[in-house]
Amino acid sequence: MKETILAFTFIGASVLTSCKKDYTCTCTSDCSGSSITTSTTYNSTRKKAKESCDQAAATPGCTTTCTIN
Repeated sequence: MKETILAFTFIGASVLTSCKKDYTCTCTSDCSGSSITTSTTYNSTRKKAKESCDQAAATPGCTTTCTIN
């Protein structure tokens, strides 16, 4: 019985800790003919990192393209 509880505890802890990773958001902005590239690293789930990366793309007056790796 103890072995079963220990196994489920280990599996549960592995699942919870493996969701967060480092994701790098690289954005290239074209503002009035000059190009600017920035990179930001997020330690979160891919979905949350993608949301944050998309928000970074909202630069007024510029055309910005962001990718997440």
